[in-house]
Amino acid sequence: MTERAIKSKQPVKRKKKAIKATKVDMPQPNSAAEAAIFVGSLGIIVYAIFVIIRTLLAIGFSRASGGGGEVIGIVVILFGVNIALQSMLLLKEARRVDRYNQRIVAIYMVIAPLLLILLSTIIAMLYRDNGSCIHGDNSNIVCVFINEIHSISILASKPSFIVSVIGSLYLWFLLRRKDKLFWIYDEASKNKVASEEIIERSKSFRRIGIALMVITVVLYIIRILGFMPRGFISPDQGWLQFAILSSIDYFFTSMIWVLFIIAGIIFFIKSK
Repeated sequence: MTERAIKSKQPVKRKKKAIKATKVDMPQPNSAAEAAIFVGSLGIIVYAIFVIIRTLLAIGFSRASGGGGEVIGIVVILFGVNIALQSMLLLKEARRVDRYNQRIVAIYMVIAPLLLILLSTIIAMLYRDNGSCIHGDNSNIVCVFINEIHSISILASKPSFIVSVIGSLYLWFLLRRKDKLFWIYDEASKNKVASEEIIERSKSFRRIGIALMVITVVLYIIRILGFMPRGFISPDQGWLQFAILSSIDYFFTSMIWVLFIIAGIIFFIKSK
């Protein structure tokens, strides 16, 4: 891990002690925090695409019906482009070790609306087609709890966008700071702990973790774009496209994507 140069005014005899104290105070890599930041960065990409596509569709419907709102729509699209750029910078700084907690708070503030959407989706899966709770009567305590969470998620949809904007501003503040610290794999021969075999295994675990999480995001983006033309899956679209979209849809409706994300996080954490 790289360190900032610190000028010491102490005598030469005490120079080694000063350097040793500096190393102890340096922040250390935290693989769990890095995994949370990486997942959040991918979530920002998904949310940015969702915001841009949804706003473009809203502008199209508004023009078709003779309504206005194009200016607001353009502002929202620019916000989507803004957070997409932030996610790219976050992924570029994947080896940054300072201000873990602050970055995690800012990232999950940005994707607060996306988290609400995921929560609403999971809640919707707990109901039958007729609207009744799968756990029994609506008076069931589990169903009452689900209903309350669903109501809260609906009421919080608009305030969550404000939280997202504030989180984006806070994230820019953290991204623009100059005193950043990064870690590197120490491949020096003097390092007795981190041998070449351990380093290669760590890199492999990180690559596997990243691949599992990226695959989930790519499939979700394909799902969003694939549903755009009709809003549903039909064999009329072509059997190959129908088979691909049906498989991707099953990947998400059956919650297999959750296992991919969890496995990716585990491999990411094991990379240290």
